[in-house]
Amino acid sequence: MTETKSSPLSVALIVLAVVLSGIIHIAMLSAQRESIQAALAAADATTMVEAMKARETMLIAQANQGGLDGDVRAGALGEAAVLRQGKLSAQPGAPRAPGIDAIATRIAGLRAQASSAAERSGQLGLGESLLLLGILLLALSQIMAARLFLWLGGALGLGGVAVAVLGVLA
Repeated sequence: MTETKSSPLSVALIVLAVVLSGIIHIAMLSAQRESIQAALAAADATTMVEAMKARETMLIAQANQGGLDGDVRAGALGEAAVLRQGKLSAQPGAPRAPGIDAIATRIAGLRAQASSAAERSGQLGLGESLLLLGILLLALSQIMAARLFLWLGGALGLGGVAVAVLGVLA
């Protein structure tokens, strides 16, 4: 059996590709975590908004009942308005407690963030897959001493890195 000479270029490319693959994989996991956290925060906020809407509906229905004292009706309508618009803090300069409308806007932003992070994760996953195929071809070039696999592996690896970079930048 004859031994083939190991190509230093191929070995260097394999090592570089493995390191890049690890970096891309960590970035993909980070994007997935960000997507899940944003989706969970949106779900929690949606639950809170639905509870606030139910309370608001109940207060409006209570205020519309005949035979109630005017102060009770006004208090119920006032509380319903606070639920919708939010309320000022008792301390000057403190942030306003958000109402239904503000939280609904926040939910839309969280859902957009979750969607963007999931898309970024998919791009990074595609880039990692291309890079892993490139590593496989580079290893084949070592085994078979074929330059064709070296060039194909290098091209796939570069393509994978480009896809991953575009996924992060987009």
